[in-house]
Amino acid sequence: MRTLPHAFVRDTRAGASMELALGTVVLLGIAALCFDLYARVNAETSSMRVSATMADYVSRDTETKGPDLVALGEFLHAHELGIPADLVYVISALRRHSDPDAEPPVEVLWSSADIRIGDDLDELAENCSRYVDAAGSAALPGTFVAGMQAGEAVVVAEVCARLRREGSLTGRFIGGVIYKAHALPARDSDAPPSPPVFTT
Repeated sequence: MRTLPHAFVRDTRAGASMELALGTVVLLGIAALCFDLYARVNAETSSMRVSATMADYVSRDTETKGPDLVALGEFLHAHELGIPADLVYVISALRRHSDPDAEPPVEVLWSSADIRIGDDLDELAENCSRYVDAAGSAALPGTFVAGMQAGEAVVVAEVCARLRREGSLTGRFIGGVIYKAHALPARDSDAPPSPPVFTT
């Protein structure tokens, strides 16, 4: 019995079989990682399109209807993102004061983080907004403010996506939460989009 392991090791056919088995495992692992990396990159690109579509929709409508936004958000989640994920939309309308010396130079007309798809989204929603701070004030970068004209109103759509494990072959995604934002000027600065009303 003691000679069997030595015979197995000396047998070149057994060595080739072991190399093939190990190589197959390595190749399958690399393929799974490549699939997850592709899914991650695709989700990043899709999230950018989702935020741009939402911003475009809101910037065109003076009367923002909450149920319509929810329906659009769910449609984009199902058909544009196309991967299991928890999703939070933060939509804000901001306006630069007509007085150039006003402080702060930009006021928040309204901000809503009520469109949420998934489970346990409170923490994701709290950390998603970057253009409006926790106190409800505008948190725009200085270069963004400098590019706004006096009296101009803009709509910002921010999207935070947390990819779920069931969409991954390896059981986890690299990189954490996906954040994308898109800003567009309101079509009519004199009548910017109204705050959305969500009815049950």
